[in-house]
Amino acid sequence: MTKDQMIFNHRLSLLSRVKSINNISAACREAGVFRTYYYKWASRFVTYGTLGLYEKPKPKPIMPNSTNFDIVDKILTFNKRVLYLRSVGIANELGNIVCATTVYNILRRCGLSRRIDWLLSLEEIARDLDIGYIM
Repeated sequence: MTKDQMIFNHRLSLLSRVKSINNISAACREAGVFRTYYYKWASRFVTYGTLGLYEKPKPKPIMPNSTNFDIVDKILTFNKRVLYLRSVGIANELGNIVCATTVYNILRRCGLSRRIDWLLSLEEIARDLDIGYIM
């Protein structure tokens, strides 16, 4: 039995227990649940039926301060074209649309912040282009 199925069974048994003893407080006390949760599940049950007793999937959070994908793409393509600059130089060359710390964090997320990782990525680019090693 999965976790979702166990949660569903617990909620359904609480609703049936309330109906059988006709006392919300006592049934919630037996189940170890606050009454506010019972009312929430009961209203979901009335609105959606048994499907309302399952857990709702949580939406992916929207981060308002995250860097736009266009800017991230500009940074990564610029990093591949101009290979000798690091985060401060890339930020300056792109016209300071983001600060050097943001550029560094983007490069770190992509695994290009350390010099050795950066050099290994150059070898992969050269291997993809089939021109041999760049050195």
